[in-house]
Parts: sequence; C-alpha cells; structure tokens
Amino acid sequence: MKKLLLLFILGFILFSCDEDNEVEIQKVVEEKLIDSKIKYEIKEDRVILEYASVKPDEMDYSCVWNCEDAKVFINDGEKSKTFFVFPDSEHSRQVTVHARLKTESNSVSSTIEIPAFNDNLAIYGLGVLAKDRASNDVDYGCYLDQGTTGEFAGINCGPTTTTMAIKWYNKDFAGTPEDARSMFRPEGGWWYTSDIQKYLNHHNVPYFVNQIRDKSSLIDQIKAGNIAIICLDMYYISDEENPKEHIDKFYHTAKEGWGHFILIKGYRNTERGEYFEVYDPYSMGEKYITGELKGINRYYKVEDVIESTGLWWKYYIGITKDGNVKKKSSLNLEDIPDAKGR
Repeated sequence: MKKLLLLFILGFILFSCDEDNEVEIQKVVEEKLIDSKIKYEIKEDRVILEYASVKPDEMDYSCVWNCEDAKVFINDGEKSKTFFVFPDSEHSRQVTVHARLKTESNSVSSTIEIPAFNDNLAIYGLGVLAKDRASNDVDYGCYLDQGTTGEFAGINCGPTTTTMAIKWYNKDFAGTPEDARSMFRPEGGWWYTSDIQKYLNHHNVPYFVNQIRDKSSLIDQIKAGNIAIICLDMYYISDEENPKEHIDKFYHTAKEGWGHFILIKGYRNTERGEYFEVYDPYSMGEKYITGELKGINRYYKVEDVIESTGLWWKYYIGITKDGNVKKKSSLNLEDIPDAKGR
C-alpha cells in the first residue's frame, strides 16, 4: 500500500512538472509572436520587407516568407530582409505576406496595400512574376530611329545611339544624329567607339569606360542609375519567336560580324529569365500593331548580350548624371581597342 501511494505521489509530481513545462514553452512561443512582426516600406516599384524581432539573440536568423498572391515573388525568401516587386494590376490591391523563423512553425502576417501598377510584363512577353527590375527611363522621349537619319541611315547606329544618350543626360539637347554624322565621318562609314567618346566630349557629357567581365558589370551600373552604350555582334542576339512581343531581335542578321551600337537603360528578372531593357536604334520604321516602333523598350537576354559583347567589344561606355566619373573606371582609355558598328 505504501509503495502504491509513493508511486502515485511521484507520478503527480512528474505530471505537474510536465504541465509547468508546457505552460512555460507556450509562454515563450507567445512572447516570440508578440515580439516579432513584419515591417514594410513601399518604395518606388517595390515593397521592402523585414522580419523584425526585439530579442537580442535573434539578430542573425533565417526566415521563411510566402505570399497568398500567386503573382508576388518574394526575393531572397530565406533572409530577414527582402523585397518583392509590384505585380501588374490595373487597380490597387491588398496582398498578405507571412514570415516565420525557419526553426519555428508559428508565423506572423501583414496585409499590405499596393498601388495600381502596369509594367507590361505579360504584354511584352516577359512572364508574370516580377522578381527584380531597374529602369532608368526619363519622363520625356529620347528614342530615335536611325531609319530616319538621312543618307547613311543604314549605318547610323553610332550617331543615333550617342544622340539618344545625350538626350537622356540633357533633356534640352536639340542635336540630331545627322549633326553627329556631319562632325565625324561625314562621307560615310561605320562609327567607332572612339567617335562616340569624342562626340560625348564635344558636348561635355560625363562618361566612363569599363570592361564587361560578367553580367553584374552592366546590371550594377543600371541599378546605380546609369545607362550604357555597348557595341556588340547582333548575330549572337536571339531571333524573336513572337512578333507581338518585345523579346529578342526583330530583324535579320545573316552572318557574324554584324557590329551594332545599342543603349542599355534597364534590367528585368522574371520567371522567364533575365533581360536588358534597351533602345535599339535599328527600328527602320518597323512597328508593332500598337504603332510603337520596335526598337523602343526591346528586351535582349542577358546571356546573349554578354556573349555578343565578349565576341565583339568587351567594354561599355557608361553615362551618368551625377557628374563624378573619375572613380567609376581605372582603365587607361588609350589601352582600350576600338570597335565599330552600323
């Protein structure tokens, strides 16, 4: 009898301890949920997210993020600080995001209202999930079609691209590609990269030249707010598959050696891949059914651009509005080879 009583007492004590432990664990979980929250900031075309906790031992942690909206792609979804780019929508909308510590099952949520936004993802053929983007468009037109530039229109990509770059830098610039052609190689012939630099110098436009070592060489410049003139072999840019979309090259290049100048002004990353947003001057009057020239906001695959510049001219001419070009390149311009385009 005494033994049974002793066992009962021990069991009661153990049960009480387990119950106390469960209460204590529940208390800790509740504290973590109370202390943790999602902070967010709406900035330009995206929402900046942060899983925030006041607990000092949670300064470095991995998170799990998700969103109930299938068109929202949360970048770096395992970091405490991340972002998503607005999905296309004709009206403002609410999206709910969830976050939790990777080591826990409990999550915190936040409902965010985002504005109407149309980045033409689907219309341009770029996909539906906007992972990342950067665009250095200006609010005034600066695209030019070399097809309208007179006697040497077929080979005026250099004068046309350079004039677009200057217009981007200075909205009051009234020069034309014909003006540029009359200053350098007025008798005809492809323009060279050195001609572009001379013309930029003539109009006091700050620029710098750097080597294209990898895709980040160009993407980083775009994200820094700059644009870039590149000289590439268009033969290695993929041909378009759908003439209604803005993807890939819209004109024929029969063989290698199709040197050409284009202006890179943006970057897109979607579930279909990574693209540079460009002004290609070689519209030659060709338009979409909407009436827009095909060289405006054209999207060339990042890997195509890197390959074609690597085979033609491994550099870019960066144009910046901050005026500080000395720290942007350590190259000796005299050591950079010349290349030409038509």
